[in-house]
Amino acid sequence: EGSPDASAGQRAAMAAALARIGEIITRWMRKPIKRIRNCQRLFQSGHYGRLGWYIVGTSIHWAFAFSVLQVFLNSEKRLTFGILVVSQLGGKQINKTLKRYFNQKRPECSGKDSNGMPSYHAQAAAFFAVFLITAGVVQTYTVPLFAAVLVAYSRVAIGMHSYDQIIVGCVLGGALGWILGAGAVTLEEALH
Repeated sequence: EGSPDASAGQRAAMAAALARIGEIITRWMRKPIKRIRNCQRLFQSGHYGRLGWYIVGTSIHWAFAFSVLQVFLNSEKRLTFGILVVSQLGGKQINKTLKRYFNQKRPECSGKDSNGMPSYHAQAAAFFAVFLITAGVVQTYTVPLFAAVLVAYSRVAIGMHSYDQIIVGCVLGGALGWILGAGAVTLEEALH
């Protein structure tokens, strides 16, 4: 008796839910699509060196995505990766606050009229490297630190930041990585 109306109501609810999911996915995909377009533009214009540095700089986003996956897939280090992910999100907010505080513009060649001090990419790269080392996730210092230096330098190489902006980003990220990496070890030990 009431099933055609209930069925129509369920279909409408399902359609609304799918539309909302579509909006969320579209919003999440904007930046990756923008990055792909930037790579295409740099390739087509023959700026292969800038393209290489651009790809190196965007690798920090893939590292974050990998860390989120580890929260769900790596039962042994789930807590550690959870702390890393939440800390990175908090670090992004700290970075935004400091950019407003320092109010130092990016280099003119960046084409952006936004603040650049400290560099978030440099901060995130240093944070990842030092956190992973301090928390004992990686056994070597060389690879993560080298990767962090490459990501930080890439921001200067493509003209998005000055040296002082990446240095401050690296120091901030490294300090946060050391504090929170040590905190992750302490918490892991306390829970096991």
